[in-house]
Amino acid sequence: KKEIVLPDTQTQTQTVVVYFGEESQDCSAVVGVERVIEVTPAIGYATLTTLLQGPLAHEEAQGLFTSIPEGVVVQRLAIEDGIASVDFNDALDDGVAGSCRVIHIRSQITKTLLQFPTVSDVVISINGETETILQP
Repeated sequence: KKEIVLPDTQTQTQTVVVYFGEESQDCSAVVGVERVIEVTPAIGYATLTTLLQGPLAHEEAQGLFTSIPEGVVVQRLAIEDGIASVDFNDALDDGVAGSCRVIHIRSQITKTLLQFPTVSDVVISINGETETILQP
């Protein structure tokens, strides 16, 4: 008798952490929430994309929120010598006002990337620009 072997349809997954805000006096305070995503060599990119999806309904009900505007897309992520350089589209800066919100956006992105052992610092840009973006 010939044995029939079915293809493995199990997708390999891994757990990552994305960071959202909660009511706090500290503008940079963020809370880590676990997400299960597919295993990918582009784990940083996949994790940022997951962050951009925002908190789930039950997390919002618990008071978690994101300061990152809707429509933000990761255009490029490169990690070199411990520095994660992440470039977003201009939606990241759309209608963003107030120093607390700017600090919070930076904190969400930075903390999400710093969970990876290959990342020790994060540089955020919009369409390649780092200097004039996310100003309070």
